[in-house]
Amino acid sequence: MRREGQTVLSGQWRLVLAITFVVWISSLYAAMWYVNQSEPSIGGESNQEWLVQEGDIVEFEFSVIANGSAHTLVDRILLEYNYNELEQDAWGYRILRVRATDVPTEINVTSIAEQVVSLSGPVQIEQELNGAWEARRDIVLPFFTPIGLWSNLTDEFRSLLPVGASVDHTRSWVGEHIYTLRWVSGGFWYYVMHVWEESDGVLQATTVNVTSSDGETDLFEIHLSGQQMSYETERLQIDNASIRNAVVGLLISVGVVSFPFVGGYALLRGRHASKAEAEEPHFRYQEKYYEISSILDRWDDIERTYRLLWVGANVFCFVLGHGTFALLLRISETATDAFPIYVVIVGGISLGGAIVVVLYRYMARLTRLCSEEITHVFASEVPLISFLLGFVSFLLVPLASSVLTVPTVAGRMIMLSLLVLFVFITVVAYVVMRPSKSLGVTRRALDTELEQIQEHMKQNGEM
Repeated sequence: MRREGQTVLSGQWRLVLAITFVVWISSLYAAMWYVNQSEPSIGGESNQEWLVQEGDIVEFEFSVIANGSAHTLVDRILLEYNYNELEQDAWGYRILRVRATDVPTEINVTSIAEQVVSLSGPVQIEQELNGAWEARRDIVLPFFTPIGLWSNLTDEFRSLLPVGASVDHTRSWVGEHIYTLRWVSGGFWYYVMHVWEESDGVLQATTVNVTSSDGETDLFEIHLSGQQMSYETERLQIDNASIRNAVVGLLISVGVVSFPFVGGYALLRGRHASKAEAEEPHFRYQEKYYEISSILDRWDDIERTYRLLWVGANVFCFVLGHGTFALLLRISETATDAFPIYVVIVGGISLGGAIVVVLYRYMARLTRLCSEEITHVFASEVPLISFLLGFVSFLLVPLASSVLTVPTVAGRMIMLSLLVLFVFITVVAYVVMRPSKSLGVTRRALDTELEQIQEHMKQNGEM
């Protein structure tokens, strides 16, 4: 009796596999979009407007890195915002919560730049302190700016600062505009960095470092930890988002439902194969001969399908790792308590890793051939490597850019070495786990086993 090899690596499955991975990857991207859907899709240079409205609230983590008691600008800022009276979060940072009270109706780039440099706006604010809101007039950090003025601000800053000052403007890969201002005045060396979100003009971070001539340094930083913006709940945006949310929900649901469905089919097929083998009264070389022969007859078809499975699994796991890290990053930017952060980190990594392990088992079941050794060769560990690569992919762009931006030659060489090492390890991992190697090992194992069976059958006169 001729029996087909226990495998689904045949031509009829290529379309099914392709559609399955497209659905899973689309589902992941839909989930990533859903997590970040509160971010507005505006902010180009040609679109200049205020998105902040009266009553909008932003919250920052406030920390003092150094205070050399030089009685500088930093001390004035700490006094203005009552640093010592602010409540602390789970990480020990002081919480600075402010809301907009007076938003300009016009956009004057020169005026905005002057207010940023002089720390007097451009949007007037109130600070929440001990349950009450108090106006801040003397020093107003630039918590809000209009969008679309990024290049113009650079020129204005240069014209306002003293002779010899430097102004650097860069745009990060996540859409943040970073301005670094350096100047010397009154015997003090000033370093000020402001970071604004491109899409809504909300301040993401500020660093102020003032060093006196005798070497004493004052340094503080604030980092955005949460925001409540009116544009996020406007009725028009809610109406326009309803259709998108429906489509996103459908994609996510299809991905969630289809993943265990495919796994269930893989397990069921594996059980049927195991049951069929258990019911055999004894090992039959003739049946094994026909089984391996049928696999080798369809080898070209199997090879093409496996390559598709290999590529699909790796792309899916890379997107999964990237999405897992993006979710953790998103939560870490908004959470102010330690417990949900721990839960998300442990849960996110565990869930993402579990899906990769399950996918590994799916591949092992779906590509089951003649023995556990051959099954293991087909179900390679590349999906796990792709998941980890997607998880750390956020580091690749900053690492590459630092090769050009680090001021010292030694620093650039170190960053270049790390980049080369990262690329080298990745290339080696994929070369070692390449499909041709797994397929080659499997083909040689099948040929060897077939030759052994043929030799045994010849000795027993079965051929």
